[in-house]
Amino acid sequence: MGFVEIDPGYAELCRRHGLESARALLEVRGRLVGGHADRHVAEVVIGGTRFFLKCEERVPWRERLKSAWEGHGWVSQSVREARLLRQARAAGIDCPEVAAVGEDGPRAFVVLRAVEGLTDLRSFLAQPRPDADRRALAVRLGRALAELHRAGFDHPDLYAKHVLVGREPCCFLDWQRSRRRHRVGWRRRCRDLAALDASLVEALAGPRLRVRCLRAYLAATLGAPPLARVAAAVRGFSARLLRRRKVRRLRERPVAP
Repeated sequence: MGFVEIDPGYAELCRRHGLESARALLEVRGRLVGGHADRHVAEVVIGGTRFFLKCEERVPWRERLKSAWEGHGWVSQSVREARLLRQARAAGIDCPEVAAVGEDGPRAFVVLRAVEGLTDLRSFLAQPRPDADRRALAVRLGRALAELHRAGFDHPDLYAKHVLVGREPCCFLDWQRSRRRHRVGWRRRCRDLAALDASLVEALAGPRLRVRCLRAYLAATLGAPPLARVAAAVRGFSARLLRRRKVRRLRERPVAP
């Protein structure tokens, strides 16, 4: 069995291009930009608008069990991510817009509107920029991270490549492992911040810039512990993450945007 949910804002676009079923959306072809063994992400263009089609070729039962345990029902990772993204946008968090989501047999997918005008954090910091701009970015990012946690969302995959930045907003990608909680405790907060710290090589962001970001985060958080205590906790989690080859590879200098 299958189903599809198309956001009302994209219903007419999908209708014009014959993309009103889950199977039709899954068959849209585009440029492969990433993925894993059973999951891939493709950049697709529909009616001149860019989207990213995130597809699960096979949904393991443990993913559905995890979704059910977290209160989403017996659904796929794609459906879970779509629901979280919609909740986050409703809470004022800058993240991709869900155009469509669905399942068809063993496969599942979510279609996200491409975020224009921003670049990933590593590429942004790799470009020559005035120190004042870099400091301003650190403050904006710290405040945006505080807002994310204050709204009740954690983000275990908060790596530098999943943070898009520009002149004003900071947009967060890849929410498939996130959860919304009544309150995000400090252990989870520090683990999220550690993912960002570990995946960003020192050549792109030195200690002062990181401290400025963390200071802005704490200033925007009620009842925050002292800076030194949080910084030590973040660095402790960061050291553990750096034992993983996957995380160390994220520290490689970025290619051109």
